[in-house]
Amino acid sequence: MVLEGAKDFLKPGGIVLINASFQYGSERVLSLAKPESGYRYLGVAASTERVPFDLTRADLLSCLRNYALEEHRGGMRYTFFANAEEDERVLDARSALRNYEEHGVSPYTMWQTHLFERVSA
Repeated sequence: MVLEGAKDFLKPGGIVLINASFQYGSERVLSLAKPESGYRYLGVAASTERVPFDLTRADLLSCLRNYALEEHRGGMRYTFFANAEEDERVLDARSALRNYEEHGVSPYTMWQTHLFERVSA
């Protein structure tokens, strides 16, 4: 929606920055720059360190439950880090929810700014 709305204001070469959490996954982010979109994905412009996706907060637990349901229904996978360490172990939403329900451990995410370039008018 943001990229579509920006088309009215950007010439080719114009830049759009979108803030999104890591858990949305690269597949979702890259899907915004399909050839017919008029945008090219240039990568992550900035990122935080890993931060807890604090499931003691009811709003975030509700989000995770919705993500897990979407995955269960065949939707795109969400991606969380298993811990704050530098290893690359990731969990999908269903695994993150199960880990929280069984062990009380919240997964980790990062806030990221993604860079898109308008390529056609």
